[in-house]
Amino acid sequence: MENVCQDHQYGKFHFVLIHGAGHGAWCWYKLIHLLRKSGHKVTAMDLTGSGLSTVVPDSVTSFEDYDMPLMKILSEIPYSQKVVLVGHSAGGLSLSHAIHVFGHKIAVAVYIAATMLSHGFCSEQDVLQVPLMNRKELLLFNVII
Repeated sequence: MENVCQDHQYGKFHFVLIHGAGHGAWCWYKLIHLLRKSGHKVTAMDLTGSGLSTVVPDSVTSFEDYDMPLMKILSEIPYSQKVVLVGHSAGGLSLSHAIHVFGHKIAVAVYIAATMLSHGFCSEQDVLQVPLMNRKELLLFNVII
C-alpha cells in the first residue's frame, strides 16, 4: 500500500467511509473513534440529501449529485496519496463510482455488506471504457449493459 497516506511507513492510513442508504456519516461514529485512536486519518461525509445535508433528498436526481461530497473529498487528496475507501450497504454503489473516477487514489476498496454489481452486469462507465468493437461481443455473450 505504497503512498496510502503521509505516515504509511508507520502503518497509519487514511480511511474514507461511505454510508449506506438512510444513513449519514454519523453511522460510523464508533469506527471513526477507534481508527483515530489508533492514529489513522479518517474522513466520513454525508452524501447529498443524507445525514446533516441541507439538500432535500427528493431533489437529488442523479448519482453524480448524490456522490458530489465524496467526489469533492477524493479530488482534494494529493495525486501521490492513496486512501482506503470503505462503503456500507448502498454506499457500495458510491464506492464503485469513486473507483471509476479516482481509481489511482484508492489503495484498497472495502465493501461491507455493500451493493456490488453482479457478475456479468456493467455500469454505464464500464461500457464507455470498452472499445466500440468489443461492445458487440458483450451483447453476444448476453452481458447486460
